[in-house]
Amino acid sequence: KEPISYTAQGKPIAPLMVDWHAGRVTSEDCRSIGSALVVLADIRGMFSSAREHDLIAALIDTIFTPSVLATTLKPIDDAVELLEEIAQLRDRDTGLPHRCMILSNIDNETIEIAGKSEQNKKIFSHFAPRDIATSADLGTVKPRAVIYERFIEKYNLKPSECFFIDDRPENIIAAAQIGIDGMVITPTGYQEALAEIKRYSR
Repeated sequence: KEPISYTAQGKPIAPLMVDWHAGRVTSEDCRSIGSALVVLADIRGMFSSAREHDLIAALIDTIFTPSVLATTLKPIDDAVELLEEIAQLRDRDTGLPHRCMILSNIDNETIEIAGKSEQNKKIFSHFAPRDIATSADLGTVKPRAVIYERFIEKYNLKPSECFFIDDRPENIIAAAQIGIDGMVITPTGYQEALAEIKRYSR
């Protein structure tokens, strides 16, 4: 049985969303399926009001329209500060900056649009475009262990030389299965994360 993917709030991600993130269906497919489910729910009398119907329909359209979804992705100030601090750290052996990379459960179109927005430049400026890997690129999602294996293979990395930060504990556990150290970051734990990264890089 494959592990369940969760949102940052700890809610299970719907199978349709997982398929979208893994690149198995398109955003258009998802909107069509979502719209069909809304019609079916309406026929079965599952909505308490027309307003509830319209709200669910609008939510589906927002989630599965990359140009709209991307506008909801905004940087967290503490995360920006953490990235800026990490950018100042140097490899203990080479003296070179650490290579910062992204591994995200997201479709390619949404992250491409988000990365170009003015509000997100302070996040994406720390990552070379080639170092941004999506679940859609890798054909599977976190926390499935295979995504880390594919990530390591794609970038020719050594697990022992990587340090993984994520907001979901199951993702950290899965990465550890192939030898990647890491830590769970919490909304109030950015300074703790920085201290751990500094310790790891020494």
